[in-house]
Amino acid sequence: MTTQTFYRIHHDHNGTRPLTPDNAWSAPWGADFTEDGSAFTCLECEGTGEGDPRGCRGCEAEGCWYCDDTGMLAECTDCDGEGIIDCDRGYSCAWDAAALLEYFEQQHITPIDDMGDVIVFEGDMTGNGCDGEPLAVPTRIIETITVTELVKRAKDEENQ
Repeated sequence: MTTQTFYRIHHDHNGTRPLTPDNAWSAPWGADFTEDGSAFTCLECEGTGEGDPRGCRGCEAEGCWYCDDTGMLAECTDCDGEGIIDCDRGYSCAWDAAALLEYFEQQHITPIDDMGDVIVFEGDMTGNGCDGEPLAVPTRIIETITVTELVKRAKDEENQ
């Protein structure tokens, strides 16, 4: 694996742990992590494991092979009735300052200094997250900057 540089806003949200290889797990926006951080409460069933009370989404509750022609599913199809889903390995991050700001823009979020620190780190890419962003496990923190400094750096990157 080749070590690369990544950017991440690491903020205090849902008990975020320090940015370390052991804590490098990702889940969809708004998910609540389990105590060890390697899984999250299913967003679809809110952790109950139960199927959608409105019926099978595949056939609009009319009955199909997927729901055994009943129109209903006993278990949540997202978590297979477990109520939790394993996280993806690696932190959600970006390749550079501009890409990190663009990612937040796509989420309709304006990053501000109060959100947390921007951590620039070296790490090993493990795949892609729910939104197509890189996932990486950190090997070394290069620096910690503010969101204000991130915005300035992104402008500098554009002018190069």
